Formats: sequence, C-alpha cells, structure tokens
Amino acid sequence: MRSTAAIAVLLLSGCIAVGPKTWTGAPPVTGTLHRAGAPIADAKVRLVGGWEEATVEALTDADGRFSIGPLGKKGRSAVVGFFGLAESGVNWKIQFQQGGQWLVGWETNRGIGYAPREGVNADCDIARPPVDSEPGGPATRGAGFCRLVLTTN
Repeated sequence: MRSTAAIAVLLLSGCIAVGPKTWTGAPPVTGTLHRAGAPIADAKVRLVGGWEEATVEALTDADGRFSIGPLGKKGRSAVVGFFGLAESGVNWKIQFQQGGQWLVGWETNRGIGYAPREGVNADCDIARPPVDSEPGGPATRGAGFCRLVLTTN
C-alpha cells in the first residue's frame, strides 16, 4: 500500500505545474474595434472567462477604443498536465455585439486555456477573417479577428 502511494506521488510530481500568478477569469484588455480601419463607436464589448464564464461589458468610444476587465483575481493555479503545458485552467474570450448577436473577436482554443499574467492589447477588425494566433506562445493559443499583443506591467 505504501509503495503504491509513493509511486503515485512520484508520478504526479512530474505532472503538476504551479505557474506564476495568472488571472482566474480573463486578463485586462484594451484595444480598438474597427471595420477595415473605420472605427466602430458605441459597440458593446464583452469579456467572458473562467470556469463560471463570468462576464463584464463595456462600450467602445467614438474612436472605437475600449478597456475592459480583468475578470477574477491573480492567483497561482496548479494544473495537472504533462510537462506543465498550462499555467491556468481557464478559457476566455472577447466578444462584440452587432445586430443583436455576439461575435467572437478572440477565444482560447485549447482544452485548458491560459489567462495571461499581464494585460492584453487587441486590434479588432471585424472585416478581417479569423485566424489562429499565439500572442504569448503555445499556452495562449486562440483564434479570432482580433490580433492580440501581451503587455508588460
């Protein structure tokens, strides 16, 4: 019995990653919303994140700029996974309302998402076709018409 428990502890110790402080829901996001360079004013912006899919909303200004989030708090997450591939077990997304429907500007597309430690700058062009991106490396893989750049605080 003791040997089985010891083996289990040894196996799991190589698979548990305790990452740096990350957001438990979604990072703070600042950015612009436009269509082929023309700003979109007074558009609803929604940040969704975390296990409960908490949300917070804002409006774009006359120049299409917005600032929203964060969701949750900074904290360390222990994630079971081979080689510690994820630091936070949350998925998050940026959405914009158009014609009564919510469009996804960017969304994590991993089984275990990642909420970056710092903030995010987003350039969101509704006319741009969605593409996959990795703004902070493979752990922050996602897709959408927004292009994200991680900020440093």
